[in-house]
Amino acid sequence: MALPVGLLMAPRPFYLCFYKRNKRLNLFQKGLPEALDLMVSALRAGHSLVAAIGSVARECADPIGCEFRACFDEQNYGLELKTALDNLINRVPLQDLRIFATAIIIQKESGETLPRFWTRPRTSSGSAFASSGRLGSTQPRGA
Repeated sequence: MALPVGLLMAPRPFYLCFYKRNKRLNLFQKGLPEALDLMVSALRAGHSLVAAIGSVARECADPIGCEFRACFDEQNYGLELKTALDNLINRVPLQDLRIFATAIIIQKESGETLPRFWTRPRTSSGSAFASSGRLGSTQPRGA
């Protein structure tokens, strides 16, 4: 009697962990455009990239706030920004977040300002993400 019950109940913890992970990733995916808008606003106001990540960590609700807080803390404790972003991607394996991290790394190498770098694609190639409900609207933004 105990063996069949044990076999039926054994996968339950794995199912619950998988369910909670997917729920957390979906919440992160829904809140990411707002977090990116907050980051762009902070950068336009003249804050550094690390300060913009810190403002996202303070202002956004979990799970975005705690994940960006971990990235912010890693950066402040001396980790290179690329390594901190790689750790963020490993913790939250979302394609949109990977695109965000790649954009930051490219910006660091090219030297272009981040607010300009993020706003231009929304009206052209970024519309593919917007139409799928991912990164943001297709409406052009004022500079």
